[in-house]
Amino acid sequence: MKLTPGQVQSLLGLSRATYRHWKDALPPLEGRNGHSQCFSLGDLFAMALIKAMTDDAGLRVGALHAISATLFAQCGNQSWAGLERSSLVVELPLVRVEFISESQVPQFNGIGILVPCSPIVAELRERLLMSQEEPEQGNLRLAPTIVASDARGRRVS
Repeated sequence: MKLTPGQVQSLLGLSRATYRHWKDALPPLEGRNGHSQCFSLGDLFAMALIKAMTDDAGLRVGALHAISATLFAQCGNQSWAGLERSSLVVELPLVRVEFISESQVPQFNGIGILVPCSPIVAELRERLLMSQEEPEQGNLRLAPTIVASDARGRRVS
């Protein structure tokens, strides 16, 4: 499944200005523009993690520049089922990005950030399912019934 920039912005609740700023600050987003479908689900998850770190942890998106390529690569190489049972460990000074099991205790060599992935995966799944368009033909509101034939309308040969 591939997503357009507009779909990603809508799913993550990003304004156009924020998305433009992210494109300037994060190398993996450079050159992805227009209306073409250019984002994978791994890219969407990486951007959701970045949004969580900027909104909830108060990080500037520019501070994530050094780890962004590694983060996008790791998110693209794993299934959402595996990511759902993990947490993201980030140590910005060491340029360390690692996914660990939920049950594993993170080891930090300095100041680090631990982001549980389960709530992010659950929220993205819900938004993706909610954004599914209605089928062109809706459900029948009335049950089908048998229509009797009219004998007067038939020709007798």
